[in-house]
Amino acid sequence: VFYYKRKIRLIELLGMLVLAFMGMYFIQQFRQGVEVSSYFGIQIISDFMRPYRMNLVAIDYVDSNNYSFGVSLFGPITGIIPGFSRLLQLIGVDISFFDSASVFTTYEQGKIHTSGLGTSLQADAYLAFGVIGVIFTFYFIGKFAKVSFDRMRQGSYYYFIIYAIFIGHSVYWVRSLVFIFSNMLVWGVL
Repeated sequence: VFYYKRKIRLIELLGMLVLAFMGMYFIQQFRQGVEVSSYFGIQIISDFMRPYRMNLVAIDYVDSNNYSFGVSLFGPITGIIPGFSRLLQLIGVDISFFDSASVFTTYEQGKIHTSGLGTSLQADAYLAFGVIGVIFTFYFIGKFAKVSFDRMRQGSYYYFIIYAIFIGHSVYWVRSLVFIFSNMLVWGVL
């Protein structure tokens, strides 16, 4: 593994951040098929506000409806077995409660909505088990990363795959579900 260190001046850092904000904004607009609006300056920081909003929505939802006690974590896990979520639907199981993004979108916008609110790692853990869930989730993420890294350095092929998947999802994972990479993890190791 090669490491490269270089001091980055403050002006370079700020320039990279501005370019990153603009890039995120244009990608978001392109994906939604929306033209760039006149509120460009305000909307460019919207990606930083969404995880905060999701935390507030999670707190509001739990105050009104109680915790999911882990049921909201099952969405990505049901995707491990091909067709399993469809089978659950056929036998009458409502799988819309199996991921926090669906729960929050329905809670905020009703059953009929044009776009989803998304979720965040903290909101997903909070919906499942509250503050204790958030604490344990982040503890186990850190523990999992440490064990995977140590075993990878000892030469384990499987832990190399696990660690690569873990690191590959780390940037997106903050705005996603707790078990979002479970499908890739199971099938990658098999």
